[in-house]
Amino acid sequence: MLGAARSDRGPTPVVHQDDPSLSTLLLNGPFTAALRAAITASGLSLDRVCHRLRQRGHPVSVATLSYWQSGRSRPERRESMAALSDLEEILAIPSNALHKLLGPPRPRGRRNQRIEPNTIALWQHDARVVELLTGVDIDSDMQLDRVSQHDRYLFGARGEFRRVAVRQVLRARADGPDRIVTVFDGEISGTTAPTLYPGRNCKLGRHASASSRSGLVVAELVLPRPLSRGETAVLEYQLIGDPAGLGLITAECSRRFRAPIREYLLEIDFHQASLPSEIHRVGTAIDGSADRRRPPVLDDTHGVHTVELDVGPGTAGLAWRWPTSPPGTRPASAD
Repeated sequence: MLGAARSDRGPTPVVHQDDPSLSTLLLNGPFTAALRAAITASGLSLDRVCHRLRQRGHPVSVATLSYWQSGRSRPERRESMAALSDLEEILAIPSNALHKLLGPPRPRGRRNQRIEPNTIALWQHDARVVELLTGVDIDSDMQLDRVSQHDRYLFGARGEFRRVAVRQVLRARADGPDRIVTVFDGEISGTTAPTLYPGRNCKLGRHASASSRSGLVVAELVLPRPLSRGETAVLEYQLIGDPAGLGLITAECSRRFRAPIREYLLEIDFHQASLPSEIHRVGTAIDGSADRRRPPVLDDTHGVHTVELDVGPGTAGLAWRWPTSPPGTRPASAD
């Protein structure tokens, strides 16, 4: 959006006339969409918005601002409402424009204390991911349950990531969801981000990477049509690593789940020239109990797998040691 630079203090409140959708949202809501549109129109990143709020004495984190945008939480406490007033000024929108969209406080009590973690909550400690997630539609994803998930990884002769093939079975919990959000994080800088190829029953929607050398991909996968409540869908896609073989070298593959999933199957195929040792399961159990199963072992085709039932919210996966650890080894995470 074109416009003159403005000070962090004392801007003239305006409704951006070149963005009629923002004007409509500020008038009619909902709060989450109006906040997202106002931040987008301001041209500021979430980091910059939070920085300006901190300068005014409001320690609002990127994750908190993202929760407000997604609807996972909302400003209700006195400190949050004070921050919202300065936020309206920072975003150069009319005073009280966001306040009036909140409506009455939500009821509190035991039944309202359990909030299901969402995709942003899984990555709240990684500002890069949280920032990229604001550019995609997580609201639709929140209305889709994962019934089953199958990830199959392939590693090359140097222990480098070559590809992962993903198959998901989804069920709609309401009418209308038409896309999911996928995140792949190699968790190492200087690594070429893999390329996402949609397959069965999906096409690529909005997508972003922190940089071409971040190893990080955030993307929407759009279904052929919106689903009805209770309807299921099967989709498949792949992430392909750097064809020059200069990509991620890792010693862990795991997936993050924002909600319980009935079945998670993880398969990893290793190259015979680079076989791991001491393979073990990793993740967070719901009840915190120890995993007493036998450790996974390589089969005759240099592959290993694990099956997790009724897992999540949390993480699940496999980790291993290389006989001689490749340099720069880091975990690879997805959700």
